Parts: sequence; C-alpha cells; structure tokens
Amino acid sequence: MPNAADDVYGLSPLQVCSRYVNLDISIADFTKSYFANSGIPAGLLKLKRRINSQEEANSTRSKWRSSFSGKNGWGNLAVLDEDASYESISPPLKDMDTAALTRTTETRICATFGVPPILLGLQSGLEVSSYSNYEQARESFISETVAPLVNKIAAFLYRALEVSNRERNVTVRAATEDVKAFQEDVNAISLRISKQFTDGIISLNEARAALGYNALDNGELRRVPTSVLEIDPDNPIQLQAPAPELLQAGIPVENFKKAPVLPRSAKLNRTLSQQREDLTEILEADLVKYFKKLADQVAGKMGRLIERSASSQTQITKIGIDDVNPSGILPPDGRSGLNDVIRNGYGQIIKTTWDTVLNSGVAGALEFNDRSPIVTQILQSADLTVTEMWNETERAVGKAVNTAVERGYSIDQLARGVPDENFPGVNSLARETYANRARTIARTEVMRAMNATTLGYYEAQEVEYVQAYDPDGDPADNYEGSDGRTCSQRHEQIYPIKQSRTVVSHPNCRLSWSPLSSLQVEELGLVDTVALEASIDFIKVQVPVYMQQNAARGLQYLDQGYIANGATEQIVDEAVGLAHGNISDDKVIRMNDWFKNHISEMNSAASNNPESPNFPSAEAVTFLLWGGDPLKPDQSMKWAEKQAELLKEEMTNGIQTVTN
Repeated sequence: MPNAADDVYGLSPLQVCSRYVNLDISIADFTKSYFANSGIPAGLLKLKRRINSQEEANSTRSKWRSSFSGKNGWGNLAVLDEDASYESISPPLKDMDTAALTRTTETRICATFGVPPILLGLQSGLEVSSYSNYEQARESFISETVAPLVNKIAAFLYRALEVSNRERNVTVRAATEDVKAFQEDVNAISLRISKQFTDGIISLNEARAALGYNALDNGELRRVPTSVLEIDPDNPIQLQAPAPELLQAGIPVENFKKAPVLPRSAKLNRTLSQQREDLTEILEADLVKYFKKLADQVAGKMGRLIERSASSQTQITKIGIDDVNPSGILPPDGRSGLNDVIRNGYGQIIKTTWDTVLNSGVAGALEFNDRSPIVTQILQSADLTVTEMWNETERAVGKAVNTAVERGYSIDQLARGVPDENFPGVNSLARETYANRARTIARTEVMRAMNATTLGYYEAQEVEYVQAYDPDGDPADNYEGSDGRTCSQRHEQIYPIKQSRTVVSHPNCRLSWSPLSSLQVEELGLVDTVALEASIDFIKVQVPVYMQQNAARGLQYLDQGYIANGATEQIVDEAVGLAHGNISDDKVIRMNDWFKNHISEMNSAASNNPESPNFPSAEAVTFLLWGGDPLKPDQSMKWAEKQAELLKEEMTNGIQTVTN
C-alpha cells in the first residue's frame, strides 16, 4: 500500500491497520479484565478514621479485593459500618459502548484489506445484511480486491521470470476458467443477449449461438424495433422533420370564452396542485438517489479500469478505440434501475390522481384498474421517457470516450477529466449530467402523468370539453406552448378533450384540467341550445361503492318478494341506476331530505337486527333502495348531506359566461 514517508517501499495492510488491531486487542483485554473483576468497576473505599501507615492501606485493599473480586467473590455481600463507604470511579461497561468501538475496528481493518465485513459475518456487516447486500458485497470483493491482487501477482511473475526474454508474445495470467466467482452470471448473460436481439443488434441465430444453441433455418433475420429506422449507407436519404403546427383550439384565442370554475372543480384543481408538489418531492428524492448510485457505479468501474491499467505488463498511456467500451462504463442494470424509478413513480402518480378525481365527484364513478387501457397507455409513455433519458446518458458517455481517444488521453484522464482543456471526465459527467435536473425532470413527469390520468378519466366518462387551470401564469411570460398560448392565456380556456391531450408547455407549468358540465357547454355555445323544458344535469356525482351495494341488496329483496314501504316505480328505477353508480343531482337533494325524515325508522329490531325473524322490515328494504344501510344509517345520510350542500352551492353561484 502507498507509503507517504517512502517513495520506494510501501506498507503492508497489517502495518496500516496495526493501530486498530491493537485497539481491538485492548478492547478485548479490557472486557476480560472487567469480568475477571466480577463486573465491578474500579472504585474508592472511604474510611472516616485515620489510616496510620501504607501497610494498613495495602492490607485493607487486599482484604477487599480478596473478598469481592474474581469468580469466587462474585455476588459476595459487603458489610460496611458508618465509618466506611464505597464509591465507583470508572463507568459501567454499558456506558462505554464497547460494541461501537468493536464495529469501528472491524470496519477499519476490513477496509484496509478490501474485504466487506458482511462476508466475514462481522457485526458491522450483519447490521446491514440482506441477500442483495451480500451478493453486491461478494461481487465487489472479487472485482475490486481479488482480481487486482491476482493481476498484480501475475505482473510480478511476468517480470520475475523474465518471460519477455524467454519467448515473445507470451503473458502470465491466472487460470480463472474454473473459478465460479470470476465467471459472469449466466442469467446476466442471457438477459444481455436477449436484449441485443430485441434491440435488433444481433440476429436470432447469433443469439442462439451465444447461448450455446444450434442455429435455425431462416434464423439470420433480425428483429428491428419500430422506433429504429435503418438507412443504407450506400444509398442515404435525407430525413426532414415535419414543420411544427400550432394546435388550433375550439375557440379562437383572440375571442375565447371563459367560465367560472365550479366549486367542486376548483377544489379538485387545488388538490391536484398540492398533490403535484408532494409527488414531485417523492419522485425527485428517488431520482437523486438513483443518479448518485449511477455516479458511484461509474466511478467504481473507472477506478477498476485505472487499477487494471496500472497493474498490467504495459501501462496504457493513451487509450485506443478498442480499449474502452462506452456501453461498458455504464452499469448493466442502469437502464432497468431508471425504469423502476420512473415506472414506480408513474404508478403512484396515476393511482393518487385517479382516487382524487374519483373522490371529487366531478366526472362520475370509475373504479381504478391497473390493467385498464388508460393506465397501460400512460405507463407506456413512462417507458418512452426512460428510453429518452438513457439514450441521452449513453450519448454523453460515448461522446466523452470519443473525445478522449481523439485527444490521446489516458484512462485516468478519461475518468477524472482534464480541466485545462475543458474536459470534465466521465466521473464528473455521471455526477453532473442530472445533478441539477432531478427537480425539473420530476416536475415534468408528474405533470405529464397527472394530466394524462385526468384526461383519460374524463374521456372514459364521455366528457367532450375540458377547462385549463393554470392560475400561476405570469402575464409577462412569453413562452408559448404547443397550442400557441402562454400560461396566463391558457388559464380557464376551453378545449375539446382530444385537443387538450396534445397541449405541451414548459417544465415548470402547473397546468391541470377539469371537465365541463353539460350546462357550461350549452352556455358557451359549444352545442346546440337545449330546450328549456328539457332536463339539464350537472356533472354526475360519484356514488360510493357501499351505496351501490346497498341499492343492489334492496332490489334483491324485492325480487325475493319482500315489501318496501313507499317504493314507487320511480324509486325502484332510481335504485337500479344507483346500483350501477348513476345518480342525478335532483336525486341527491331529495335523498338528503328523505334520509333525515326516515332515519328514525331504523331503530326497530326488524330494521337493524339481522337475527330478528322479521328482518328486513318494509322500512329497511326501502332504506336500502335509497342507498342506505339499516345497520349503519348515518353513513349514507352524511354522504347525501355533504353532496347536497355542494350542489346547492353551485346552484347558488350560478354559471355565467364571460367574454374577454
């Protein structure tokens, strides 16, 4: 190991860690001494009378020790008169935290020898042990400690045996073919080859040959992804991107109409805005953790390359195009790790947003299904984001390697950079590529996922028009999105739902969407005027699942011949709709009054006791048809009361059309 005091002779690992070895021995000796003293710390035996000589003091000390120290004195009872007292002057063992000292010495000694503590079963390693950690520690030990040591020994033998003088083009190397620890994991090989095949890099027969299988007839075909366009180098074609076209919204920007947001929609937008901040912080933390791990893995790989170069027979002073593989610098699980972060983030965003829209009641009841086409499509867009980010990372690393080759840099310079020539190095590149972008990436992806979820929900509920909500838009902001509008111009603007999906703005945009009610659509002139005598419903209220189940049970009792007091044909028809999650605003208001007037009927045993021979009573069946539960009458009544208040608030505020 390096010796700062000697340029020629280094230090052995044992010399480097000798102080910690001695410390560990001292801790063991102290612990042994402590228990040899029966666990009694050093102390003072105080005597109030005068001690006349040293011999008397020594005699008193000897008698005390012989009575209370050692295994024979363990537990002996001391009897002191009023002229004597005992006072401990050393801390008890529990206050000295010898376990922490032991962990420190274990960690330092293992670090000196390059051995992870977990592999030796030491306490400092077992405290953080898991199967995954053990495998990573084992791989690190082989690649970072054993392999460099083997290479150094081989290099020493090469020089000591003067192999170059005996025979040309002969090297000395360790025979590791039969050493399992030095072999690449079979599963990793299979995954890598499968990935090369699915990415169109190799053909089917090439993949089979690499896996040890026989070739197939017509197996020379390659699977080229739809996102890849192959160009014949002998017959190149010019690719031109289509000219960007601004989205034409349903209403001209110079004469667009705005409508006040309904209370429930305004509350939904405020909730989504707050959740966006919370979800952004969660995703940002996960991204920061991932990027730090990625940078550490890249630094580790470059460190091993530097060490191998230094220990080889001929040190590489200038790297060639074949010396460093750009794809080998990035960890093999880097892309899958990024995919896990983004997809898990999207999954949490989708579920949270879905539940928020569902509970708001602005677009009816639509239960969440993680396998629905809406969710699947949004998760696929997450995969595209991962591909875009990883490709950018690979391009940056590849560009750095090509620059290093062109400038004749060494592997050490490729890793650490050349500041004088404005070359950051791969280590710095891995740390800084996304160092300050985690927040922006998190904001962008959360906005995309939330808006895709809300619009997918609305579209599934056959909503045709939506309203943009972007209250933080700065009038001085001149950034125009894909719809040709700034954030302040877009706020409260009406869009056909299919066009709203293509609206893209800057990363810090706080845009969200809320659906328009049929009355708002009519007032804005987006549909033909509805006759006054025709019924106009507000946006459907979400019906809780328990109320749907209650209505279904009431209908089942009717089919079985039970009687329901006051159950008119209209009540039964409304119960059928209620069982399917459909309810009108008028029904909600009538339900609130009905529950308050009939809840006292649920006090009888025939209504609230399933063990009663008269259960369910005619009143209980009717209560079920209205969506209530005779056993929990307050549950549905409180829901109806809350929803009725929201509807009355909307009716009180009214809906007016404002033309700007």
